[in-house]
Amino acid sequence: MSPRLDDNQIAPAGVKALGGVYAYASQSSLSPLMAMARLRAFAS
Repeated sequence: MSPRLDDNQIAPAGVKALGGVYAYASQSSLSPLMAMARLRAFAS
């Protein structure tokens, strides 16, 4: 198995932007939908 890429090293601005989207969505009415998506992602 090959080592994973370090997202922070490759695209720190992208990681920061994605964190902002996640923070916004967590505080909005999308929170239950995000929980379902997270469960689906971890099940794969």
